[in-house]
Amino acid sequence: IYLSQNPVHSPDSLQSMAQALSDFHVFKDAIVNAEARRGKKGVKEDFFIPKLELLQSFGGTVERLGTLMQFLADMTEHLLITHCKHLFGRTNRRSTDFTEQCVRILNRQESMELFNLYALFYSLTTVNPALSWVSRVLPDEAHSVHGPRPVQNHFLKGILSGDAHTAFHLTSTPDFKALTPIAIETKYSLVNFNRTLSQFINQLSLLTGEHTCWDYKYRRFCAWNKFRLQLHSAFQPQVIMPSRVIQAYPPSDAFPLGNCDAVLINPKIPGTSDLVLPMFLSGPLLYVQFFHFVANPSDHPELAMWTVERTYTMDQHGRRCRCGGVISLTDVTHAVELIPEYGNKVDAKISSATCLESYDRFFLNSFADKESYHTFSTEFA
Repeated sequence: IYLSQNPVHSPDSLQSMAQALSDFHVFKDAIVNAEARRGKKGVKEDFFIPKLELLQSFGGTVERLGTLMQFLADMTEHLLITHCKHLFGRTNRRSTDFTEQCVRILNRQESMELFNLYALFYSLTTVNPALSWVSRVLPDEAHSVHGPRPVQNHFLKGILSGDAHTAFHLTSTPDFKALTPIAIETKYSLVNFNRTLSQFINQLSLLTGEHTCWDYKYRRFCAWNKFRLQLHSAFQPQVIMPSRVIQAYPPSDAFPLGNCDAVLINPKIPGTSDLVLPMFLSGPLLYVQFFHFVANPSDHPELAMWTVERTYTMDQHGRRCRCGGVISLTDVTHAVELIPEYGNKVDAKISSATCLESYDRFFLNSFADKESYHTFSTEFA
């Protein structure tokens, strides 16, 4: 369905759509066997779904008439409710002349609404005729009539990535002020933050040639629990998408292991500057724990998702711990969703607040939305 809704199609995209439908028919028996196909009355053993039937003809329709987005059925489905189902209760409920009765009722409604609109324009005493007319025609729904919420453009005043494809936004007031590296390590339960910050500074000093006598051990830092990430549309680069909140909250009663989101990163070497601080310390930094890819979608065609696994290392005491690191905030490229690989049975103690911290292997959810699906099926193909 995601593929069929592309705003622009090519022979390759149509072939991908046909292949995806073919793959579904190959693996659909597994869905039935796992009793994952369910309805209101329990398990269903069929796939009598209208949209699935329509998928058979989407390819030919696109070739003849163009993209399917112009044929959205949202409006007609809503009109079926307002112009048929709601009217049924106002008729004598006889099937012989139901259609004729509905037409008469709609004609009368239209005449009254046109008269109300004429009276409204004739009075010329209203500031917004459209909203005033809506308040007369749909008084119970007038409060819900509003325009779309504007998308704030963080590309204008936010922090931009090196290629200007990603914008970031931090609030002017941090969540924590004047924390030492040890205090950050303690508050967020990060066993190796102090060491990874030191490694980040030493490595970037060698790579960029920028050195400083500034000692982070005796300095204090501000810390933010979240930031906003904004991208351009994968389908239409001129369109700016709504920003997404990326959060990294410390452990709490609600989230005993912390509440952190997953992102994709593309580390880059910053340039040099004449500032007192090196360039790589002049912007916001991000502490991350790394994953590595262990399987691609072709390894599990029934899932069609990438598989990632936590990266572990040995600390200075010879203990196994998660591999973490400090990167520049602008190295983040995408927000992603991870689905734990639960195995045959889920531990009863696992909850939505702890599942991401309780497993080591995850599926990278490329079906979270159409933008994510397009990104993972093109840039990661």
